[in-house]
Amino acid sequence: MFRKRTFIPLMVGLGLSLAIVAASYGLSFIFREDIRTSAIILLITTFGIGLSFIPKVNQIEKSFQLGMYFILIFCIVIASMADIRQLVNISFSLFWYVALAMFGSHILHAFIARLFRIDADTVIISGSALICAPPFVPVVAGALRNREVILTGLFVGIAGYALGNYLCVFVAYMLK
Repeated sequence: MFRKRTFIPLMVGLGLSLAIVAASYGLSFIFREDIRTSAIILLITTFGIGLSFIPKVNQIEKSFQLGMYFILIFCIVIASMADIRQLVNISFSLFWYVALAMFGSHILHAFIARLFRIDADTVIISGSALICAPPFVPVVAGALRNREVILTGLFVGIAGYALGNYLCVFVAYMLK
């Protein structure tokens, strides 16, 4: 990652990412204040997907690893702000809702996979990619002793990030 041949294009990619954030922030001011944050999220997602179709950008070595590094740092920062004491006071309705959503989605995933005759390794790797994130795909594939499912897991995880942003904002505004 720190070889000159890899590092310079990687920094260009990082610069493009920062430019996307800046452009998204700037463009968000054309939206009403109450939807500005959602606009920023969707603009970043849209610009990121759009730039990924440019071959020179798409072929930057180690860009996926750098992005996952930043996602993991973000997760650690968010986790460090968690107040475990609040879990003691959690409403049972919320607890059961989250449990139903988690286990219900797993059961639905397994049922649909069985319906379409998808092999168990693909079901496990795609479930791991959607729940944990793409960086965990190689670890799970190694535990399964099946390196052939890595590409499927990475695709599902990355597509889940992209589609999830659009769907979450849509559902949030539908329920508002």
